[in-house]
Amino acid sequence: MKGGTTIVIATKDKKNRSSRNPGKVFEKEFYDSVPADEAVFSYRLKDDSLGFANVKNPCDFILYKNPNIYLLELKSHKGKSIPFGAIQPNQIESLYRHNKIKGIIAGFVFNYRDNNETYFVDAVTVYHFYHMGERKSFSLEWARDKGILIPQKLKRTRYQYDLCNLLKY
Repeated sequence: MKGGTTIVIATKDKKNRSSRNPGKVFEKEFYDSVPADEAVFSYRLKDDSLGFANVKNPCDFILYKNPNIYLLELKSHKGKSIPFGAIQPNQIESLYRHNKIKGIIAGFVFNYRDNNETYFVDAVTVYHFYHMGERKSFSLEWARDKGILIPQKLKRTRYQYDLCNLLKY
């Protein structure tokens, strides 16, 4: 078209947005890994990662398996460390406080994508390491030492996580 105007309409496909964000893919795969045949309640909190409406969730997931409730913040990162900046300070503080209540197990699930390793680390351990000020990230070696391995299995293109170790914590 000579001298004409071309209009391009760009739309965001919300249904496929998670497939582009590895962190959201990890959250979905984790949620899909909750055992269906056991008495486990699971709830994935709505995540407002842009901070609109001043929403500050303490975690991504709530799991309940008698007698404990689990408050879990999931973090997936490339490389051999997860920088402190990937976690909101309010999440570290609130999960630390919640973890002090009997029957609540609060913590972080760290997924090191490049190494295909995932660990649960309780909120108290994360809180103390974060506030020591000696480091600026949670290294894979640190997670191996302080955390509980969550076995994972690749099923074609997606992972399935064996949550048995976590639910026995």
